[in-house]
Amino acid sequence: MNYKLQLALVLAIGILCSCKKDKSEPGPEPQLMADTSARFHLNIIGKPDEKKNDDYNGSRLFVLRNGLTKIWLKEGPFALSSEKLSDTTATLYLPTPDQNKDGKLDYTLYARPLATPGGSAKLIVCATDTATGLEVCSKTLYAVRNTGKPESINISDSLYYINADLNKDSISEIYPLFHPRLKNYIIKYDNNGLKLLQLSFYPKK
Repeated sequence: MNYKLQLALVLAIGILCSCKKDKSEPGPEPQLMADTSARFHLNIIGKPDEKKNDDYNGSRLFVLRNGLTKIWLKEGPFALSSEKLSDTTATLYLPTPDQNKDGKLDYTLYARPLATPGGSAKLIVCATDTATGLEVCSKTLYAVRNTGKPESINISDSLYYINADLNKDSISEIYPLFHPRLKNYIIKYDNNGLKLLQLSFYPKK
């Protein structure tokens, strides 16, 4: 096994769609805990299952060390909310990554698994089709903390875009993050023992 790579990007085959309409909705507007900055780092920290997920602090998000945590995505300056709708819910504010809608990203996203070796996590961005109510999802990202020095991997293409055939013409269209055709954007963070995953957002010069 090649331990030099600390992050394995696995492309999901086909379009991931739910078989029924998505009835989940984000909650009321939460209190912001971080201001806009040129760079933003989000440390996703896995806590033991017996501890409550009740500690939101600017750029730190405590999630279940084993289990699913839902992170709502909303458009706005980089910020993490103190929303507490449940023990497994938070809200992350991000600027639109493709503000000119020309296919060129304004900022990139890197992921780096840290802390002691061991554990992994699966991330996927999903949203609801405003026309049909069906859920569609991005490529799947697997983050694995192997032995050796951690490395940062560019995951912009995995989490900033959703490929889906919403027009039912057998051709998949590319929908960037916060496209108006979709709503209720959410990261599903399924943790399997990963203690720390750092997400870093860098503006393109």
